[in-house]
Amino acid sequence: MNLTSDSTINRVTGILEHCENTGKSQATICIQDIKNLLQLANSSQDDSWDTATRGEKMSDTTGLTIFKYQMPVKEEFDMTLPKGAKIIRVDDQDGMFWMWAVVDTNATTEKRKFKAFKTGGSGMDPSENLNYIGFCKIYIQMELGLYIFEVVD
Repeated sequence: MNLTSDSTINRVTGILEHCENTGKSQATICIQDIKNLLQLANSSQDDSWDTATRGEKMSDTTGLTIFKYQMPVKEEFDMTLPKGAKIIRVDDQDGMFWMWAVVDTNATTEKRKFKAFKTGGSGMDPSENLNYIGFCKIYIQMELGLYIFEVVD
């Protein structure tokens, strides 16, 4: 939640107007309502848009939406995503790896762990709970394919 957004300002204004109309006996409830709103705002997802890697931000959409995230081209990596993000696609574009996910922009964030494996490569541990999410290719003297998995707790 953006504390300076019109919807947040309208919500706080509404709470304050309600406080004025109810008198002192309701002041404690009004103060708690404002504290709850501020706590929600402080626990929401930070805007972690990196213009250096993602370019200019083209949307300030809030709520449920689809976002595109750049993935590192590594065998093991972590990504910070909104809690509950549902990964719907991974793909390569111009030598970069990308992930698309349905996210709730009002959700707090969580760190998620991923692994990438080459065909015939080693390193897959049968004790790990891996969820396949997609395939990306990269060209390094020849085309290489990496199968991307999320490590699920």
